[in-house]
Amino acid sequence: MAGHVIYDAGLTVNGTDISGQANQVEMRLSRAEISWQNYGDAAMNKDAGIRDEQIRIAAVYTDGATEAVQTLWDLYTGSDGGTDGTVAVTPIASGTTWTGVGKIIEMPVTVNMGEVGAVDVTFAIDGTIATS
Repeated sequence: MAGHVIYDAGLTVNGTDISGQANQVEMRLSRAEISWQNYGDAAMNKDAGIRDEQIRIAAVYTDGATEAVQTLWDLYTGSDGGTDGTVAVTPIASGTTWTGVGKIIEMPVTVNMGEVGAVDVTFAIDGTIATS
């Protein structure tokens, strides 16, 4: 799966700015591989199928980051296995905004005693990531 890792970006989730807590954003972009063969052909043909896209956010989990973590937690624990969230990523260098809408499918939280904790959230995007 191809990925674009972004380190310096504006980042909002459902309108809440979590740029100050996020230390990495990764957009995972992939397509299903379709193999087919015409009758009598000696080799397989390959095509790109439907898109499967995700946005992964790695963030710090501290007492000062409660709004960001609460926003993510509310989306993860929403009704029907989670609530759709809108993620908007704007890399400082380009100014292009990538936006995706989807549910959190993974949210491990790591807290070691005496250290800053971490949360690593993966959104499965409904449809595709759009640019503007």
